[in-house]
Amino acid sequence: MTLDEQRHILNLDCGRYEAHIKGIDASEFPVVPTFSNQPVAARIAAEALQSAIAQVAFAAASDDSRPVLTGVLIKFEREQVIMAGTDGFRLAERKVEVTNSGAAEQAPIIVPNRALTELSRIIASGEDTVEIAITPNRNQALFHAPDVDLVSRLIDGPFPNYAQIIPGQYSSRMVVDTASILKAMKIASYFARDSMNIVKLKMEPGSTDGLTPGTLTITANAAEAGDNLSQLDTIIEGDGGQIAFNAKYVIDVLNIITTPQVALETQSHTSPGVVRPVGGDDYLHVIMPMNLFK
Repeated sequence: MTLDEQRHILNLDCGRYEAHIKGIDASEFPVVPTFSNQPVAARIAAEALQSAIAQVAFAAASDDSRPVLTGVLIKFEREQVIMAGTDGFRLAERKVEVTNSGAAEQAPIIVPNRALTELSRIIASGEDTVEIAITPNRNQALFHAPDVDLVSRLIDGPFPNYAQIIPGQYSSRMVVDTASILKAMKIASYFARDSMNIVKLKMEPGSTDGLTPGTLTITANAAEAGDNLSQLDTIIEGDGGQIAFNAKYVIDVLNIITTPQVALETQSHTSPGVVRPVGGDDYLHVIMPMNLFK
C-alpha cells in the first residue's frame, strides 16, 4: 500500500491484483466540530433517549416534499426535553427528563430523523448519559457519549405548531389490552391492504353497574380479499362511538408501547384520536381519522 501525496492516489498491490484509488486533498474535508468547550444543552440518560427516539422517529416523514417533517423537533426546557415527530397524518410526542436539571432553556432544533435513528443504534445500552450541544451558529448538533461522538446538521425552517391539533378533551376513552388490540389490528390489516388500509373501530360501553365490560369491534374488508371482525373486552368511559384509521399507523404506535394497557381517546369520527400508554403521561400519539361515517 503506497500513497502518492502529490496526486492523491492510493496504490494497492497484492499478488496478481493491483488497484489505484483516487482521493482529494484532506483540506477539502468539512471541518467537524468537537464537543470540548461546547456548552451542554441537555444531559439525558442513554436508555431514556433510546426509548424516546424509538417512540418518536418513526412518525417523521420519509419523503422530502416538506424537509422539516423529515426531522424530529427537540425542545429544551429546564427540567425536560420534548421530542416530536410528524408526517402530517400522525404525531408522536415524548417528554424526557434531563439529568442537568435547571439548565437554561434554548431555542428548539430540528434534527434529521436518520441521524437520531443512527444515534440510537450506536449508543451502548450500558452508557449512563448522552450530552447534547449546539454549535454557536446553530447549524449543527453534537451528541456525546463516553465512547462515541455524533455530529448532525440541523434542518432549518419552522416546525408545525402541532399543539393546536392535540385534542384538549375527549368524549370517549377506551382502555384495552395492548397485546390483544395489536394482534387484532395486524389480522385486520391483511384484509385492509386492498381498501386503502382502512380499519374501523366501534366502541360500545358496558353496563352502568360495571358487571358487563365494554366491547371494541375491529373490522376491515376488501372486495377481493374478503372481510374480518374481531371483538375485544374493554373499559370504555363516555358514549363510545366509531372511528376509522389507517391500520399501519395504529400498528406502528402499538408496536412501541411497552405498557400492558393502552388508551384511545376520541371526540368524534372526524376528530383526531389520541393514543396513550396507561400508567404514563410522558408520551402521546395523535392519528388523523379517515372520514367514512356520515
